[in-house]
Amino acid sequence: MHTRLTQRFVDKRTATLVRRLRDGGRLLGAVQTSGDVVVEGQHVGILRGFTFHLDPTVEQQDRRPVLAAGRRALWEAIPGRLCSLEQDEDDAFALSREGRLSWRDEVIARLKRGDSVLAPRIEVLHSEFLDGRARERIRLRLDAWLRRGLSDDAMADRVQEAVRGGQAGSNPTLGHRRLARLCIALDPTGPIRYRGVATTIDGIAALLSEEYISGKGPQIPAEIIAGNLPLFWVSVQARHTSDHATWARQFEAMRTLLDQEIPGFGIERVLYELNPSMPCRSPVLDGFYILQCDQLLRALETIADRRDAPRDPIDRHIAGFILSRYPNLSPRQMRAIGRADDPAARALGALDVLTTLQADARVH
Repeated sequence: MHTRLTQRFVDKRTATLVRRLRDGGRLLGAVQTSGDVVVEGQHVGILRGFTFHLDPTVEQQDRRPVLAAGRRALWEAIPGRLCSLEQDEDDAFALSREGRLSWRDEVIARLKRGDSVLAPRIEVLHSEFLDGRARERIRLRLDAWLRRGLSDDAMADRVQEAVRGGQAGSNPTLGHRRLARLCIALDPTGPIRYRGVATTIDGIAALLSEEYISGKGPQIPAEIIAGNLPLFWVSVQARHTSDHATWARQFEAMRTLLDQEIPGFGIERVLYELNPSMPCRSPVLDGFYILQCDQLLRALETIADRRDAPRDPIDRHIAGFILSRYPNLSPRQMRAIGRADDPAARALGALDVLTTLQADARVH
């Protein structure tokens, strides 16, 4: 029943439009605020930006007359749409991190390399309804909007600082870091955007935790921290609060931890420092839910009695977990655990650490 009713509607639509086309009279068409294109009361498609998309319900044999009707009506509607774009407020426009310019949430142009970072070239996307003059009108409106944003002295300073800071070092992630810093400079109150991920500064801890739990790995949050993006975000804020100072100290400390390779440091330590309620994620502790070091000691004692007990009871996760709870443990003790070339030194280092924990936790 539904299929027959739909077919009757489609047939009626096509017949109405074909009849009007043959008459050669003016087609009454309109573009609704949603972008839907209606001709003679019949829905024929949708206009996204300045690109017309035919209604997918139109049958193949009816596409040509319906498309012709839509195009004829749109030729009359496009001039008014151009005027609306030129007169619209600045908040109707947006720039994505991929360099796409949109108007009312529809992409209409993209940025291309220009004379400098602050003078990019705007390329209006192709549309059959836009001639050279119309495209230039769109370009000029977008250029005015973009220049108003980039002419602000503080904005220009942030962009230049983003470029300078993003060029430091020879890390292969340099391009991603530079783009992230530019996004922060252009949108300082927005999130930190990096390799397809967007996070607020206070959401980095949750992002790192989620990446571990999902099995994706910590690479993206680790690069965000190592690239100093949280500190750059703090530095470009117009108004600083006590929270900003706290975040700056925290992520400076996390970057220092990240740079050290010995057990008890690195991204594993950062995970537990940023997420103090995170249970230890060591595969050695599979089946255990460890939140405190006394629980860790009891679990390791149980594991030691197993026939498949690991030779090295303290891996990087356990070391990072321990130091996040007992930061005053000597780095010398942890350094011994990392002696890949000396199994005896590793065993003595693990025994030293566990003995210290046992004495402190009073676990017998």
